[in-house]
Amino acid sequence: ATQNNWAARYPAGLGWTAPAAITTDNNVSGGNRRIAFDAAGNAIVTYTISTVLNGSSDIRVKAMRYNAGTGAWGAGQFLAADTGLAITMPQVAVAPGGDALALWTQSNGTHMQVVANRYSAATLTWGGVQVIDPLQSVDANDAQVGMDANGNAWAIWTNLNQIWASRYTAGGSWATAVALEAALTSGSRYPQVAFDPNGNAMAVWTVASSLVQNGPLYSLINASACPAGGNWTTPQVLETAAGQSGDPQVVLDATGKATAIWDKMAASPAVGTT
Repeated sequence: ATQNNWAARYPAGLGWTAPAAITTDNNVSGGNRRIAFDAAGNAIVTYTISTVLNGSSDIRVKAMRYNAGTGAWGAGQFLAADTGLAITMPQVAVAPGGDALALWTQSNGTHMQVVANRYSAATLTWGGVQVIDPLQSVDANDAQVGMDANGNAWAIWTNLNQIWASRYTAGGSWATAVALEAALTSGSRYPQVAFDPNGNAMAVWTVASSLVQNGPLYSLINASACPAGGNWTTPQVLETAAGQSGDPQVVLDATGKATAIWDKMAASPAVGTT
């Protein structure tokens, strides 16, 4: 069976268009797609395809752009050379002016590393893959990316049980990655990052923590803020209720107020029992 990306559009006041296939790859990976828009209504979709290289299963990252002016999708473009090595689901963020960043983790043959590729709205081209995490001797996971209204961005990921982040300056380059927290013996995972219109950022993630002796393992939710052009604040624990917290998400409104949301599974065994 073949599998492709399909899309339907909702022009304001006109209702949904008929759905149609927008790729002809026939081997698009299930679930591995993200979409983001600019202020003019142009969109970029990132996704993966499943293929075969030298007789082995192979995953590759692609992107395609919707042109709001013509109402048409462009052809899919590969974002990285075919190495035959493991790749995880790509993420994408788009600035109001149309510049974009795609981010994913990719094996270097031994460990997973965070790589990025930038799309220029001025030249309508992707600039090439760049490795942005400094700890390439251990696996990186959970890579996410967010952009502000001016095209600045933060990439955020997990490495060595810590949350790491690297800032991209619009028109410039990626800064050296920084750890948002001290080294932990238990794991931090699943970071998310968001911006307000003024370039202030907020990150949230889970932290595993054993709160009672011989008791259950807990996952807490941590958060850290970064003012525009500044540094990340000391992480703050948002909740300490017993149980497993997971899948945090965060948004900021136009005034910089943030809302975080996550799921919570009750502790088992109950607190205070062994």
